[in-house]
Amino acid sequence: MRLQQCNEEYKTATFLSVIGEEALEIYEGMTFNPPESSKVLDSVVKKFEEYCIRQTNETFKRYLFNSRSQKEDESIDHYVLALRTLAKSCNFCQCLHDSLICDRIVFGVKKSLP
Repeated sequence: MRLQQCNEEYKTATFLSVIGEEALEIYEGMTFNPPESSKVLDSVVKKFEEYCIRQTNETFKRYLFNSRSQKEDESIDHYVLALRTLAKSCNFCQCLHDSLICDRIVFGVKKSLP
């Protein structure tokens, strides 16, 4: 029997049986609205796409934040503003937000000779 001829629940079950243990754990933590859409393959694939895109973007944004150093002719005020702007899209928890910016300033400020 061809998979295209099967009902949505069977297609979704087949997909979930081959995606792997880690992806299955992610699926089990997803919220579907309405709940019945968790058995519709297109809805499940869309949720995974949203999850993966969000994860990739956040990781990339954190990379940009952590690799940002003060530029040669950049004032400290402008550098701190740039870090605060980058930090907004990194999804840092509030308890670490200011501390991570402070650490980035310490590691990224340009060194000037006396």
